[in-house]
Amino acid sequence: NNLGLFGEFSYTFLPRWRFSLGANLQQFGTATYRDFEFTLGRTVGGRDLSLYYSTFSHRFYFDIQASRF
Repeated sequence: NNLGLFGEFSYTFLPRWRFSLGANLQQFGTATYRDFEFTLGRTVGGRDLSLYYSTFSHRFYFDIQASRF
């Protein structure tokens, strides 16, 4: 049996700030992968700056992306 489930919730609490929660659940036979990601993001000068925390790896990640094209 294989199963994959992904979900995301995002909430903008100030004009340029957001909080997101992502869930990724995978099962392949007897192997299971479960990760929840918490994100705090802010738009600065046309870019999205995001700080992530992963419950699977127990690490923080920082990301910069274009927020408009």
